Amino acid sequence: MKAKKHPLKVLIIEDSENDAMLLELELERSGYQPACHRVETPESLEAALQSEKWDLIIADYVMPHFNGLAALSLVKERGSTCRLWSFPAISLMTPPSLP
Repeated sequence: MKAKKHPLKVLIIEDSENDAMLLELELERSGYQPACHRVETPESLEAALQSEKWDLIIADYVMPHFNGLAALSLVKERGSTCRLWSFPAISLMTPPSLP
């Protein structure tokens, strides 16, 4: 008998569609049933924040026209919170190399 998968609404801020798919697959392997939505611009992030309450927000740290810190700032500025917590749950991927 298979274990029940936990539903999870995930907003992925990522310029690579392949990387977003890999994240979704890893969430599935970890026992979740993710409903993922990918955005890659400040405008599409703002629209996604207005249209849905997210369980988790995952952001790439470096993208051509946007970055994880700017995304975090926008989420905080909009007062967005996640459905399961009263604060935004954000994970930044690929931090810059330290000297």
